[in-house]
Amino acid sequence: MDMKQAIVRLNFHNYDLWKERTKQVLIREGLWRVIVNDIPEVKSETWIDKDERAVATIGYLVESSQLQLIKNASSAKETWKILQDYHVKQSSAGRVGLIKKLSRMELEEDGNLEEHLIEMDALFDKLQEVGCEMAEDIEGAFVMASLPESYDGFVTMMEGQEGKFTMKSLKTKLLNEFENRQAKQKVREEKALKALTPRERRLPVESSDRQDSRVCFECGKTGHIRKSCYRYLSRLAEEQQIDHRENKNANSRANVVTERQASGRSVCFAAADKPLSQMSNQKWIFDSGASRHMTSNKRCFTCFSGQRETVHLADGRKLLSLGFGTAIIRSQSADGEIISVKMKEVLYVPNLRSNLISVGLIASSGYQIEFGAKQCQIKKRTERL
Repeated sequence: MDMKQAIVRLNFHNYDLWKERTKQVLIREGLWRVIVNDIPEVKSETWIDKDERAVATIGYLVESSQLQLIKNASSAKETWKILQDYHVKQSSAGRVGLIKKLSRMELEEDGNLEEHLIEMDALFDKLQEVGCEMAEDIEGAFVMASLPESYDGFVTMMEGQEGKFTMKSLKTKLLNEFENRQAKQKVREEKALKALTPRERRLPVESSDRQDSRVCFECGKTGHIRKSCYRYLSRLAEEQQIDHRENKNANSRANVVTERQASGRSVCFAAADKPLSQMSNQKWIFDSGASRHMTSNKRCFTCFSGQRETVHLADGRKLLSLGFGTAIIRSQSADGEIISVKMKEVLYVPNLRSNLISVGLIASSGYQIEFGAKQCQIKKRTERL
């Protein structure tokens, strides 16, 4: 296939990509030097031939809207310069937008670090083209600021190094860290699969066209159904291991109610006078069916430990808890004073629509709970909290 036919032509929005692709075409055709070298005083027939072919190649690789810009150019070098000056000047007006976009760059916890770094490099290049070149340590600061919380230890290590680091060394260490995490995740998935029974591990059967066309509701791929999906089986095995660890350590955890010790599950059941989706994540609900205190607001934690755990809802759905810790909530004392209440072993459940206080846990700690028409009071002996 002719390479020129496979390249997207220049318009008002794709100059950066077009420039790199067209450069490769001109190099391949042996025409790039007439762009970068000075125009000779005495033009040979060979140079004229290459210059004309370069002009024709550039003209072929732009849309009709761009031909008006270069119709009076007398050489390939001038043609290239006219397009460069026009599009880079237009990009200068978007300098603030580029910086804003760079500031908003964030890598998801399960995102691809390599693709993320390539996107950031493209933004650094665009800023350099519009006259906003950054020092390497500033670029590195933007990169580290875009990493998720799980990379905080890595960022602290890099900030503690003496002297300035280079972007090359930062990228190398980041990619090594990413590869190590990928390898560990693969090992965890393999262990989870090994924990399943041979029947659960078996490959999906593909004996007919009808089965090949089926769609898995877990991963969205065709050729198998949910009960045979590796992603589902891996998650199921992980949940089973979590339940097993919880049952094994039940006696060593003080704030676990009898129902959870018996079932090995964290459960919740909430009732409210308006939809939970409309409630603020600053408000807390007393839940007599919850086996643990739970919140979706990570900012209320004063200390936190990451540990995945499955929470079972009353309607049969499951949510994932990403850890637990000590949380501080605001409440009102019997005297009307606003006080801070510390609660231990509160689960962090990002997708939970309300914050829940476990009535069972409070009662098991020696407190009494009295519900009135418009209020709820917590007592310990004769003292009202």
